[in-house]
Amino acid sequence: MPYAFVAPAILVMAVLMVFPMGRMFHMSLFQDLFARVGERFVGFENYADLFQKELFWIALMNSIIFVGASLIIHQIVGGGLALLLTSRMRGSLRTFFRAIFITPWLIIPAVVAITWVLLLDHRGGFNSMLRTLGIVECCPPPEWFGDFKLAMPALIATNGWGGYPLTMIMWLAGLQSIPKDHYEAASVDGAGRWRRFRHITLPAMGPTILTILLLDTIYTFRNWDLPFLTTGGGPGDTTMVLPLLTYREAFIGFNFGISAASAVMILLITAFFVFWFLRIRGRLLEG
Repeated sequence: MPYAFVAPAILVMAVLMVFPMGRMFHMSLFQDLFARVGERFVGFENYADLFQKELFWIALMNSIIFVGASLIIHQIVGGGLALLLTSRMRGSLRTFFRAIFITPWLIIPAVVAITWVLLLDHRGGFNSMLRTLGIVECCPPPEWFGDFKLAMPALIATNGWGGYPLTMIMWLAGLQSIPKDHYEAASVDGAGRWRRFRHITLPAMGPTILTILLLDTIYTFRNWDLPFLTTGGGPGDTTMVLPLLTYREAFIGFNFGISAASAVMILLITAFFVFWFLRIRGRLLEG
């Protein structure tokens, strides 16, 4: 009887998830897809061609930098704001600032990208503010998304601003689940804020933080919208990430087999991080 109840949900998941993933792996084993002469089975040749592309390794390294830096920003900003909201603010003031801080999460990625492109334009508001403060006096001002050295930091900052609210919300949920008695007992024993944070908050938040990192890694690693709409992978290949490479191979180069192989690699890399995070989280819960 229990299997009968869960069977409809499993069937829907199989149709919406398992079948597309199987089709993607099937496509990665063929070339000349959608051609008039018909597809041609090549085995793992597409993977070999993908690994021989220098652009693949550039995109992989860019993806690791993009994801790693974004996770750090999300944890620092989201976790810091959550601590501020729980320890410094009460009542309606906390509700007001919680609504303000969550606003970036309510904006679709396309609007976030366009907003930051306009903001970081050489004639945009950010450069105008820097000139007003006397920080930037050169002419012309920097083109953030068009500069080889500044494009990746600008992209990371954009994603950091758009993604920190999810981390903040999960931090808030985790902090509110910690019993207040622990903090009161620590205060009675003379523990300061840093010691309470180190010995109570962090251990209690360990599984929650790993869950946040897991979800954030999946979301950021497959992020295609922001890189495509802000830099398009440029200038050069400085912001080329794996989802953009997959898109370029399919819809610009029409190499659908290599594109499918790239998508499979994204799936495998993400699955590795999922397995790693879940294993560490399981150890924390057992401890």
